[in-house]
Amino acid sequence: MKKSTVLAIAMTTLMLSCNQTSKKEVNDAKTDLSDAKQELNDARVNENDAVKAKTEAEWKQFKTESDNEIAKLNQDLTKLDASLAKMNTRDKQKLDVDYQQAKKDITTLKDKLNKKNAAFENDMKTFGNKASEENQIFRQDFKTDLAKVDLSVRKLFKDDKK
Repeated sequence: MKKSTVLAIAMTTLMLSCNQTSKKEVNDAKTDLSDAKQELNDARVNENDAVKAKTEAEWKQFKTESDNEIAKLNQDLTKLDASLAKMNTRDKQKLDVDYQQAKKDITTLKDKLNKKNAAFENDMKTFGNKASEENQIFRQDFKTDLAKVDLSVRKLFKDDKK
């Protein structure tokens, strides 16, 4: 009887200690899971901040390059304007329509860039992947439009020299 009582006490102690170990492991696992979720959230925030900073830097570079290209086109038109003033009426009339269209296109591009810049700054307040993608598409389209206007201004210079 003494043996069975000791055995029962030993078994009870063993079961209780195993149960406490299991509860401790479950609590540790819950804590680890909570920590992992927090680290994941922090990583997402850090990644979002990095993407936002990259997008802002790319936009700033694009805007500066575009402003410089527009200024160069305006300079070219100013030079052409001086050449037009020296031309005879017939030659001037040939180039004047294209010249006026180029001025209008440059103004349109300038307005388009300024509007997008304002929208971009607003988008940065609620930054997300959609804003980054829209920005990238706009930059590609704008560069294409700018290249077309640049080509038309170059064509005017060629026509001017004929």
